[in-house]
Amino acid sequence: MSADHIPADLHNFYTQVLRFSVQLYRRLELSNEWGELGENNIKSSFCRMLLQLPADQPITFENAEAFDNLVKSYVLQFELQNKTADELKVDIKAAEFTYESLTVPFEKLHEIQELFDKQCPGVVLQSGYYGEWPEVIFGKGPFSKRGTVTVYAIENEWMRSPTVLMSMAAAMTQKAVFIRKEALKNLFYQKWVPFFEETEGEASLSAEYQLSHAIKQKALASFGAFQLDRFFEKQNEWLELLQAPILYHELGHVIIQSKTLPPEIATFGEASKLFKNTFVTDLLEILADIASPKEGLKGTFSFIHEADIQTAHTYMWMYLSDAWFYDTHDEYMLGYADLACSFVLSWLKQPKKTFENRAALESLALQFVNSSYEQFCLQFKPHLDKLGGVILNCSDDQADLVLFWANLFESLQNDADFLQYNQWLSTQRTLFEAKWLSILGSSQTSIRNLVFEVAENLTKD
Repeated sequence: MSADHIPADLHNFYTQVLRFSVQLYRRLELSNEWGELGENNIKSSFCRMLLQLPADQPITFENAEAFDNLVKSYVLQFELQNKTADELKVDIKAAEFTYESLTVPFEKLHEIQELFDKQCPGVVLQSGYYGEWPEVIFGKGPFSKRGTVTVYAIENEWMRSPTVLMSMAAAMTQKAVFIRKEALKNLFYQKWVPFFEETEGEASLSAEYQLSHAIKQKALASFGAFQLDRFFEKQNEWLELLQAPILYHELGHVIIQSKTLPPEIATFGEASKLFKNTFVTDLLEILADIASPKEGLKGTFSFIHEADIQTAHTYMWMYLSDAWFYDTHDEYMLGYADLACSFVLSWLKQPKKTFENRAALESLALQFVNSSYEQFCLQFKPHLDKLGGVILNCSDDQADLVLFWANLFESLQNDADFLQYNQWLSTQRTLFEAKWLSILGSSQTSIRNLVFEVAENLTKD
C-alpha cells in the first residue's frame, strides 16, 4: 500500500510501524501460534488494513490472494524471509521506534504520542499488549479531554498491527482512551446490517443464536429501525449510540486501573491476560462497566443509567448484544459475558433496584481482584524476590509494571505452582459467582442459567 496520503515528515515513522506489523504477522504465520485471537480474525483484519478495504466490502478470494502476495513482497522488502519464528520473536521484543531525535522501545511509544500532541496535533499512536502480543495503531483523528483523560477518535488508520482485530473498538492507557471509528463501522456493516437478511431458519440454529437474534431485534426496535432502509437513514445516529457505551467502558477502566487500584495491583490485573484462567481479566472488564464515578469520569452503567429511560433501554439492549458471546467461538470472553449480561438483564427487569446494587457488586469485584493479587504474591514470593520485586515499590510508570508482570507470568507458564494458582482462581470464581448472584437477588445456582432464563423471558415480551 502507498504512503502518499501520509504527511511526508511521518513517512519514516509509518515505515517503522509497517515493518513491525509485518514482523509480527510473519512470526504468527511461521509459528502457527495464533492464540485466542484466532487465525481468521487476524488475517482478515490485516488483509483489510493492507488492502484498505472498507467495512462494507466483503473479502473476496481475489482480495485474499492479493493480500498474500503483498505480505510476501513486504517480507522481502524488510529482509525477513530467512528469519525463523524464534528470531522474529526476539526482534519484536527488541524493537525500537524513532521519531526525530527520540528513540524508544515499544513499551514507551506513548512518549512519541506526547511529541505528536505537541508538534502535529491530530496524529494518533495507540500501543499496548493483548496478552503476550503487542498491538499498535498509527493514524489520525481529533481529540478531546474528559477530566484528566485525553480521548482520541481515530478516524483514519494509516497502519495497524495484525493483532488489532476489527472487533476491537477501543483501548485505554493511564491517561488516554482511543476510539476506533473503523471498528464501529465494521460493527455496523458486519453485525447489524446482516441482521435484516437473516432468515427464520438461521435465527433458530441454536438457543444461543436464537436469543442473540432476539436481542438484536429488541435493540433495533427500541431504536426505531424496523427496516433496512430506515436503518441506513439513521446510520450516523446508530454509530453515535454504539460509541458512547464503548467510550465510557474505557473511561471505567481508567477509573479502576488508574484511580482506584494501587499501581502494582492494576498492572498485575492488566497482565493477567497471560493466565490460562481469565478470572482476573473478567473482573477488570466488569469493573469498567460498574465503576463508581470519580474525578469527573463515569463507567458504562453510570452513564447509561443517567440517560432518559427510552435511550437507556436502547443502550442496554445494544450492550447486551455486544456482550453476548455465547453464539461465537470466543470462549475466553464467556466469563465476562456472564457478568455483563447478568447485570444488564437484571437492570432491564428492575432498573432502580439493580443500579442500587451496583456499588455492592463493585466492592465485591475489587475484593476478589485484591485477593487474587495477594494470593499470587504469597505463593510466588521467592520468584518476586529473585526477579527484582523491588520495582513494584519504585516505578511510577504503569507500562514498566505491566512488562514486569508479563515477563514474570511468561516465565512461569509451565511451572506446576502456576498451574495450581490457575486452579485456585477457578475456585475463587465459583465463590465470587455465588456472591454476585446473591447481590442480584437471584436464587439461581449459575450465572449463565440466570442469563439464559431472563433473556428468554424478556425477549418474548
